[in-house]
Amino acid sequence: MTENGEDIYGYFELNTKENAQKWYFKGFAKESDRVFSNHVFVKPSLAKYDMDINEFYFNSTAPIELNADHIFDDHWDDESRFPNEIKSLGKPLAIASIKSAFEVTKRKIRRNPRLAVPQYYRGKTMFLLPIKIETIKGPQTMALAVEKMLNGNYRANTIFDLPSAYKKARLMTKPESNWLIE
Repeated sequence: MTENGEDIYGYFELNTKENAQKWYFKGFAKESDRVFSNHVFVKPSLAKYDMDINEFYFNSTAPIELNADHIFDDHWDDESRFPNEIKSLGKPLAIASIKSAFEVTKRKIRRNPRLAVPQYYRGKTMFLLPIKIETIKGPQTMALAVEKMLNGNYRANTIFDLPSAYKKARLMTKPESNWLIE
Protein backbone atom coordinates (compact mmCIF):
# COMPACT_ATOMS: atom_id res chain seq x y z
CA MET A 1 0.00 0.00 0.00
CA THR A 2 1.01 3.58 -0.46
CA GLU A 3 1.14 5.79 2.62
CA ASN A 4 -2.31 7.10 1.57
CA GLY A 5 -3.84 3.63 1.49
CA GLU A 6 -3.80 2.84 -2.25
CA ASP A 7 -3.01 -0.71 -3.31
CA ILE A 8 0.14 -1.33 -5.34
CA TYR A 9 0.12 -3.95 -8.10
CA GLY A 10 2.78 -5.63 -10.16
CA TYR A 11 1.81 -5.71 -13.81
CA PHE A 12 2.86 -7.47 -16.99
CA GLU A 13 2.75 -6.58 -20.67
CA LEU A 14 2.36 -8.69 -23.76
CA ASN A 15 5.76 -9.56 -25.20
CA THR A 16 6.02 -8.69 -28.92
CA LYS A 17 9.39 -10.38 -29.43
CA GLU A 18 9.44 -13.59 -31.44
CA ASN A 19 10.20 -16.87 -29.67
CA ALA A 20 9.89 -15.23 -26.26
CA GLN A 21 7.64 -15.80 -23.29
CA LYS A 22 4.15 -14.42 -23.83
CA TRP A 23 4.20 -11.91 -20.97
CA TYR A 24 6.97 -10.03 -19.20
CA PHE A 25 7.07 -8.14 -15.92
CA LYS A 26 6.80 -4.40 -16.57
CA GLY A 27 6.78 -2.94 -13.07
CA PHE A 28 4.78 -1.88 -10.05
CA ALA A 29 2.14 0.85 -9.99
CA LYS A 30 -0.44 2.13 -7.56
CA GLU A 31 -4.08 1.41 -8.29
CA SER A 32 -4.83 4.92 -9.60
CA ASP A 33 -1.80 5.02 -11.92
CA ARG A 34 -2.48 5.98 -15.55
CA VAL A 35 -1.05 2.64 -16.71
CA PHE A 36 -4.31 1.02 -15.55
CA SER A 37 -6.72 3.72 -16.84
CA ASN A 38 -6.93 2.51 -20.44
CA HIS A 39 -7.10 -1.20 -19.72
CA VAL A 40 -9.57 -3.61 -18.22
CA PHE A 41 -7.94 -4.41 -14.94
CA VAL A 42 -9.11 -7.18 -12.63
CA LYS A 43 -7.64 -6.74 -9.19
CA PRO A 44 -6.06 -9.91 -7.83
CA SER A 45 -7.17 -10.99 -4.39
CA LEU A 46 -4.73 -10.93 -1.49
CA ALA A 47 -2.83 -14.13 -0.77
CA LYS A 48 -4.52 -16.28 1.85
CA TYR A 49 -2.66 -19.15 3.43
CA ASP A 50 -5.01 -20.45 6.14
CA MET A 51 -8.32 -19.43 7.55
CA ASP A 52 -7.57 -20.32 11.18
CA ILE A 53 -5.11 -17.70 12.47
CA ASN A 54 -4.08 -20.06 15.29
CA GLU A 55 -2.42 -22.32 12.71
CA PHE A 56 0.21 -19.61 12.12
CA TYR A 57 1.58 -19.99 15.63
CA PHE A 58 3.73 -22.87 16.79
CA ASN A 59 2.50 -24.57 19.97
CA SER A 60 5.72 -24.88 21.94
CA THR A 61 4.13 -27.15 24.55
CA ALA A 62 3.12 -29.87 22.07
CA PRO A 63 5.39 -32.92 21.63
CA ILE A 64 7.53 -33.13 18.48
CA GLU A 65 8.46 -36.51 17.03
CA LEU A 66 11.27 -37.09 14.54
CA ASN A 67 10.38 -39.19 11.46
CA ALA A 68 13.97 -40.46 11.35
CA ASP A 69 13.46 -43.31 8.87
CA HIS A 70 12.00 -41.00 6.24
CA ILE A 71 14.55 -38.24 6.84
CA PHE A 72 17.63 -40.44 6.75
CA ASP A 73 16.65 -43.34 4.50
CA ASP A 74 14.69 -41.49 1.83
CA HIS A 75 16.79 -38.32 1.57
CA TRP A 76 20.38 -39.24 2.47
CA ASP A 77 21.59 -38.92 -1.14
CA ASP A 78 19.78 -35.61 -1.79
CA GLU A 79 22.30 -32.73 -1.67
CA SER A 80 19.57 -30.18 -0.92
CA ARG A 81 18.81 -32.11 2.27
CA PHE A 82 22.28 -32.98 3.55
CA PRO A 83 25.24 -30.70 2.80
CA ASN A 84 28.61 -32.35 2.14
CA GLU A 85 29.86 -31.31 5.59
CA ILE A 86 27.14 -33.45 7.16
CA LYS A 87 27.50 -36.34 4.71
CA SER A 88 31.25 -36.45 5.37
CA LEU A 89 30.48 -37.50 8.96
CA GLY A 90 29.09 -40.78 7.62
CA LYS A 91 25.47 -41.77 8.01
CA PRO A 92 25.61 -43.26 11.57
CA LEU A 93 27.41 -40.23 13.05
CA ALA A 94 25.25 -37.79 11.05
CA ILE A 95 22.11 -39.48 12.40
CA ALA A 96 23.39 -39.31 15.98
CA SER A 97 24.41 -35.65 15.55
CA ILE A 98 21.08 -34.62 14.07
CA LYS A 99 19.09 -36.49 16.72
CA SER A 100 21.14 -34.79 19.44
CA ALA A 101 20.71 -31.36 17.80
CA PHE A 102 16.97 -32.07 17.52
CA GLU A 103 16.73 -32.51 21.30
CA VAL A 104 18.49 -29.17 21.85
CA THR A 105 16.18 -27.50 19.33
CA LYS A 106 13.10 -28.81 21.15
CA ARG A 107 14.34 -27.20 24.38
CA LYS A 108 15.04 -23.91 22.56
CA ILE A 109 11.61 -23.91 20.91
CA ARG A 110 9.90 -24.37 24.30
CA ARG A 111 11.58 -21.16 25.44
CA ASN A 112 11.11 -19.21 22.20
CA PRO A 113 8.38 -20.54 19.86
CA ARG A 114 9.14 -17.74 17.38
CA LEU A 115 12.17 -19.77 16.27
CA ALA A 116 9.67 -21.89 14.33
CA VAL A 117 9.32 -20.23 10.91
CA PRO A 118 6.05 -20.83 9.01
CA GLN A 119 6.18 -22.70 5.72
CA TYR A 120 3.14 -23.06 3.48
CA TYR A 121 3.14 -26.52 1.90
CA ARG A 122 0.39 -28.53 0.22
CA GLY A 123 -2.41 -26.29 1.42
CA LYS A 124 -1.44 -25.95 5.05
CA THR A 125 0.96 -24.20 7.36
CA MET A 126 3.97 -26.16 8.50
CA PHE A 127 7.06 -24.94 10.35
CA LEU A 128 10.82 -24.92 9.85
CA LEU A 129 12.87 -25.51 12.99
CA PRO A 130 16.59 -24.69 13.09
CA ILE A 131 19.06 -27.39 14.09
CA LYS A 132 22.79 -26.84 14.43
CA ILE A 133 25.25 -29.67 13.86
CA GLU A 134 28.94 -29.40 14.68
CA THR A 135 31.31 -30.55 11.93
CA ILE A 136 35.05 -30.34 11.37
CA LYS A 137 34.46 -27.26 9.21
CA GLY A 138 32.38 -25.59 11.93
CA PRO A 139 28.69 -25.53 12.81
CA GLN A 140 26.16 -26.31 10.07
CA THR A 141 22.62 -25.05 10.52
CA MET A 142 19.82 -26.96 8.83
CA ALA A 143 16.02 -26.84 9.06
CA LEU A 144 13.57 -29.55 10.04
CA ALA A 145 10.17 -29.31 8.34
CA VAL A 146 7.54 -29.92 11.01
CA GLU A 147 3.87 -30.72 10.45
CA LYS A 148 1.05 -30.41 12.95
CA MET A 149 -0.80 -33.71 13.24
CA LEU A 150 -4.53 -34.23 13.91
CA ASN A 151 -3.86 -34.99 17.59
CA GLY A 152 -2.14 -31.58 18.04
CA ASN A 153 1.38 -33.01 18.21
CA TYR A 154 4.07 -32.24 15.66
CA ARG A 155 6.13 -34.52 13.45
CA ALA A 156 9.44 -33.54 11.84
CA ASN A 157 9.05 -34.99 8.35
CA THR A 158 12.11 -33.87 6.46
CA ILE A 159 15.26 -31.80 6.59
CA PHE A 160 16.66 -29.03 4.39
CA ASP A 161 19.93 -27.17 4.04
CA LEU A 162 19.63 -23.43 4.70
CA PRO A 163 19.35 -22.24 1.07
CA SER A 164 16.45 -24.63 0.48
CA ALA A 165 14.78 -23.70 3.78
CA TYR A 166 15.08 -19.99 2.98
CA LYS A 167 13.23 -20.52 -0.32
CA LYS A 168 10.44 -22.38 1.46
CA ALA A 169 9.97 -20.05 4.44
CA ARG A 170 6.95 -17.79 4.55
CA LEU A 171 7.00 -15.02 7.09
CA MET A 172 3.27 -14.86 7.76
CA THR A 173 3.20 -13.88 11.43
CA LYS A 174 5.75 -11.14 12.04
CA PRO A 175 3.84 -8.61 14.10
CA GLU A 176 3.81 -5.02 12.95
CA SER A 177 4.47 -3.14 16.17
CA ASN A 178 6.01 0.10 14.87
CA TRP A 179 2.71 1.86 15.51
CA LEU A 180 3.24 1.34 19.25
CA ILE A 181 6.38 3.48 19.25
CA GLU A 182 6.11 7.20 18.51
